[in-house]
Amino acid sequence: MEPTSEYRIDSSRGGTWIDRYYRAVGLPIFAVGFLSGLISLLLGCAIAFAYGFQRHFFGTSTVYLGAFGVGWVSAWIRWGMLNFPDQLDYIRSCFVIDDDAYQALTDRWLRRLRNNRAALAVSLVVALIAWLVVYQGLFGFGVSPDPTKPHLFPSAWYEGNKWMNLVLLDVQALPCALVLGTGLWLLLINALFLWRFKDLPVVPMPGLLVARLRRITAFYLKTACSWFVGVAIFGIVFFKHLDVVASMVLLITGSFGLVTFFAPQFVFHSCLVRASALIAHHINELFKQEFQLLFVGSQLSITGIQRHPAALAKLADMAQVTQPTRMWVYEVKDVAVLLMAQGFTFLGLFAKPHVLKFFGV
Repeated sequence: MEPTSEYRIDSSRGGTWIDRYYRAVGLPIFAVGFLSGLISLLLGCAIAFAYGFQRHFFGTSTVYLGAFGVGWVSAWIRWGMLNFPDQLDYIRSCFVIDDDAYQALTDRWLRRLRNNRAALAVSLVVALIAWLVVYQGLFGFGVSPDPTKPHLFPSAWYEGNKWMNLVLLDVQALPCALVLGTGLWLLLINALFLWRFKDLPVVPMPGLLVARLRRITAFYLKTACSWFVGVAIFGIVFFKHLDVVASMVLLITGSFGLVTFFAPQFVFHSCLVRASALIAHHINELFKQEFQLLFVGSQLSITGIQRHPAALAKLADMAQVTQPTRMWVYEVKDVAVLLMAQGFTFLGLFAKPHVLKFFGV
């Protein structure tokens, strides 16, 4: 059945701090994302102008990538939070649970997704790590950094007024940490939320489940691919070239995108297995009630068929219903798109030194 107004989830209220910010601006999602990245860039520009560092600031590609990352990740978070309630409404008919119980389940987990305190706490941890990395790069811990070794930023950042450079980088890192920490919180809670669907009673109709769950699968595919773009930006910003360390870090951060796509598939697979088992059980019970006279031992009884000529047609229908069905919602093309998206993460970092060399950097 289609979702009714009694339990349809309202996505226009509440939300994360990013949702509230996007609603307050009132422009289309990716326009607000572009504006957010631009504001982040202009804020850094204002600080750089304050102490005459603007030439070096504008000559650093990392600050542009950071601004793009702020806009990109925040826009996709807004898109996901805006569409996720509709996805939950759409799969409502897959589960044999009353409307009030389903409403209570989804409301409880959506409140956890929209927990701004928790999201900001995760963001603060990310920001502290970023600030420590920046401080270590500029000043070191106990031992001054070696100026002859390669650094993340151009050499001008490690000379002159390094304390103002520290302030500038910390300010630039803050919005990046806020959107990244919020995204990590949402991915974690979403995974725990989906795990609850594994135990919900399902309708004994695998075909209906596959048809209904295809749309939310596409939703998670888009989410995972957008995450890989963010990981690619992270890799390009923090690594000079593709080596063992960079590969390991990208694999670990990229695994969040893989989990975002594959975790729902295993949950949905469990639902399909249970639906197939249910329909097999019901057909078996129906067979015992109506068709045992057709069989003697394991053989068809001619006498039984003559007494019940229409029984074979019913038996054929039962055989058709119990034919093996798809046990996975995703398709091969979905996995191919996902793997290509992750491949771009490594491709961007692999191409970085060649691109820099081409531009003489």
